[in-house]
Amino acid sequence: MKLFYSPTSPFARKVRIVAHEFGLQDQIEFMKVDPLSDDDELINANPLSQIPTLVIDDGVSLFDSSVIANYLDELAVKNGRESLFQPRAINYYDVQRMHALASGIMENSVALTMERRRPVEQQSQMWKLRWEESILRSISFIAKSDERFEQLHIGNLSFVIALEYIDFRQPQIDWRDDNEKLVSAIVEIQQRASFIETRFA
Repeated sequence: MKLFYSPTSPFARKVRIVAHEFGLQDQIEFMKVDPLSDDDELINANPLSQIPTLVIDDGVSLFDSSVIANYLDELAVKNGRESLFQPRAINYYDVQRMHALASGIMENSVALTMERRRPVEQQSQMWKLRWEESILRSISFIAKSDERFEQLHIGNLSFVIALEYIDFRQPQIDWRDDNEKLVSAIVEIQQRASFIETRFA
C-alpha cells in the first residue's frame, strides 16, 4: 500500500497512528507530499489533491482519513486485532460522537491555520474568533462529559491528535485552562509509541 501524507497534517497523522497501532506500517510506503504543490502522483490518485490518500494493493485509491482508518481497522480485525472503531465495552455511538467532534476540531484548527497565513489585512477576524470559540467549546464538552481515555479507540485517539495539533499550530489557544483533569487523562495516550513517533515537528 502507498500513503500520501504530510507530517504536519492532523488527518494524515490519524491514519499513521492507526497503522502504527496495528503494526501495519511495514506494509505501507509512506509518500511525503505537499498537497498544495499539485503533485502529479497525488492528483492521479486523488483528483482533490488532498491528504491523506491511500492506494491499496489493487491500485484503488481511498480518500478521507476516516475512510482510510476504517479500512486499516478492518484489515487488523481480520487478523484478530480489536477494532478501534467498535471497541469492546464502549458504546459505538459514544466512540463515533467523539470521533466526529475531534474531526471538527481538526477542521476548524486547519482553517484557522490557513487563515492566519493570509496577509493580515485580508484575514477575517470574525471567522478566526468563531473557529477559536468552536474549538474551545468542543474541548470543554469532552472535558465535562463522561468520556474516558483508558482504552484507546478512534474517538479519543483523534481527540488527542486534535489537541496536539492546536499546540503545534495555535499555541495562543489555551485549552488547558480549567481543564486540568483532561490534561492528566490524556497523558497515557500521548506517551504511546505511535504518538511519539508521529509527533508534529
